Amino acid sequence: RRSFDFLGVVFVLIALIGLLTIPTFISTQGIASGTWIPSLVVFLVSLFILIMVEKRQKQPLIDIEYASHRNFWAPSLIAVLLGVGYSGCMYLLTFFIQTIQGKPGTLVGLIQSTTFLGTAVAAIYAGRWMKKYTARQMLAVGVGLFMAGIIMLTMVNQSTSSIYIFIAMALIGIGCGVYGPVLKAIIVSKSAPSRMN
Repeated sequence: RRSFDFLGVVFVLIALIGLLTIPTFISTQGIASGTWIPSLVVFLVSLFILIMVEKRQKQPLIDIEYASHRNFWAPSLIAVLLGVGYSGCMYLLTFFIQTIQGKPGTLVGLIQSTTFLGTAVAAIYAGRWMKKYTARQMLAVGVGLFMAGIIMLTMVNQSTSSIYIFIAMALIGIGCGVYGPVLKAIIVSKSAPSRMN
């Protein structure tokens, strides 16, 4: 029966719409066209209003004090940057293998399944290893594996073997599985238990 932060939800949605339409306009119209500038303005204004609204709420959707803490924004920034790389690989993989290499879609599915399986298995073990190793050590291993896979993908061309792509995507998946639980643990480590759902 707690109060619902309706204004917080509205301004989060407006901010996200503004933010997400920026790359859409840039990719379709080009950066020189300037059609993305109104979206940037909408994002910045709604973000400013959101911060003001959330500071006044008793039960805010986004706790601004916590969001400004490094245990929240630093791991969140890492997660976003790595998430962009992960998503880019997954979506571009389909087009590359089918369109550029001319191989069947089932191969894409198998490679993506390898990535998802690697993420799932590595996450289980990472949860156990968090008791033995520090967050920095776990992050270094996870990000290192992820980056090794990304670097391997930068060397892919039309004649690259499927096994090479399998290995690169498996490294990306395992890296995500290792750093994922660690980032979440860092983010919630300073949270008040009353704010967790």
